[in-house]
Amino acid sequence: MQEGRSSHAGPRQSRESSRHPVLILPWARRSHLASRVLAACLQHLSGAWTQVYGHPLVPAEIFVEMSRFGGT
Repeated sequence: MQEGRSSHAGPRQSRESSRHPVLILPWARRSHLASRVLAACLQHLSGAWTQVYGHPLVPAEIFVEMSRFGGT
């Protein structure tokens, strides 16, 4: 069993990643910056995950608080 993993981990747990927030500073001005950051993170994570676990990472999820961000 890997360090930090529960002995009660379900069969899909080895294919899921913890959620980590990404801070985008207010002065960062680039079109579609959040999408670019997310794509770069997922690309890196998927490659690293495959090297460690021998299979690609399956789910990716984003949550946007609609009351605070209207989206573009």
